Amino acid sequence: MLLSAKRAKSGLMITTFVLLTGCKITPLEPSRDKHQQATNSVPMNALSDQRLAEIARQSGDLKTSARLFSKLLASEPTNAEYALALAQTYRQAKQAQLAINVLTPFVNVELSPRLLPELSPAPEQADISSDDKAQAERKSELSHHESQLLWQTLGLAYLDLQAYPAAQQALQQAVNLAESVATQSPAQKQQLAQSYNGLGVAASWLQGYDVAEQQFRQALQLTPNQPGYISNLALNHMLQQQYQQGANLLYPLYRQGQSSAKMRQHLALALVKLDKVGQAQQVLAVDLTPDEIAQNIKYFEQVKAGASTNTNALVPRLVTPVEELNE
Repeated sequence: MLLSAKRAKSGLMITTFVLLTGCKITPLEPSRDKHQQATNSVPMNALSDQRLAEIARQSGDLKTSARLFSKLLASEPTNAEYALALAQTYRQAKQAQLAINVLTPFVNVELSPRLLPELSPAPEQADISSDDKAQAERKSELSHHESQLLWQTLGLAYLDLQAYPAAQQALQQAVNLAESVATQSPAQKQQLAQSYNGLGVAASWLQGYDVAEQQFRQALQLTPNQPGYISNLALNHMLQQQYQQGANLLYPLYRQGQSSAKMRQHLALALVKLDKVGQAQQVLAVDLTPDEIAQNIKYFEQVKAGASTNTNALVPRLVTPVEELNE
């Protein structure tokens, strides 16, 4: 059995794609100390439910955060900001279906046309002041960005559930909304890259490897040298038995100290496939003991020889990945 990079656990090598979500994964159980520390400095009656929910989520108390955001959404059922925050909390808690349930009414054009301003343009008004016009444009821009976030979060939630066609539809809608904006800020480019990355993961899962490569490269064009996107492009090559291309992408990340433990395992597998066992051992030595390295190498060689009985060992598995980049 292959030992994972975390020594307390063991399990078979599973190729893992990276999904950047812009938020760090936090434990399901409340982090009481952090939550208490965050709230002690401010009187409780001075904090709104929304602020308390945000503090709870940041400190890892996802149950409290979900409860408060649910309360807020119940009081304002058409508030997309509350729906988005609640859905993101559910995703952090690995409750993707609940996130989908929250978001679906908000991305239904018939139910909420206001969330898709480009599909429901406001009629021209003859006498409108410049201040009113500027305010209306700001409101439209906010709604547009809000809609993009809703579609993206919905698509990522579908990815969590491995519902790839649905994920592609939602993420493509997010991309279309993003690209309809003439000028994008760095933050907006980063968000668009996340949608492209998600599209690439879905396409690779569906064995659309050429399409997946295009999506990953689009993400990298927007955010050059992002380790997670480079790793995904490498895995896309490896799933096509293109181990040299995969190693060429992963090895620089390892040399530059930008790889996670899972990325190093993927690199080690590629190196074993290329008959570079010595280099693979050096890569694994960052995370494993000599005995663990030997067992990993033995397993990789079994995979190479086709002797592994685990037919799913090299099938990509989706996780919410930010913790991998922060190992």
